[in-house]
Amino acid sequence: MNSGEGLARPAAEPWAYFLTFACYSERLHGDPGHNGWRTPYLDADASRKRVERDRMRKAAVTLSASSRRTVLESIRSVCEHQSWTLHAAHVLSTHVHVVVCSTAKPEAVMTKLKAYASRALGRTKCWSRHGSTGYIWDPRQLQSAVDYVVHGQGTSMARYPNP
Repeated sequence: MNSGEGLARPAAEPWAYFLTFACYSERLHGDPGHNGWRTPYLDADASRKRVERDRMRKAAVTLSASSRRTVLESIRSVCEHQSWTLHAAHVLSTHVHVVVCSTAKPEAVMTKLKAYASRALGRTKCWSRHGSTGYIWDPRQLQSAVDYVVHGQGTSMARYPNP
């Protein structure tokens, strides 16, 4: 994928992806929250959350400041290695947002980002299964996603670009 302005693009090809993935057991089914980027909040479901907690095989993972920097560097490294365009990334203590341009499917991109980050942290089970894969179809959506990732996350943690 090329993210250059003014280029003609097939309607079926997204400009980029907005990926979100959470640390292991930090965002459980039943927690209140978004179902995806720019979607309404879901209601809390205490019984579903209890079932999810009971299924946990180990303690929840929360990223320290040094771990967040490590994850961010691994994201930058894999994007460079794969020739993907990294537009924005924000690694928070419980989850990660990435806006990236790639010709690979978004699920494959997210899997690779999680794998590289796990290796960099020296852990085997850092992330929850799956994640959110949003498609970005035009420059306006791209700018909105980058702004959300860089400026819309409250306290700045490990982010790229760092204004």
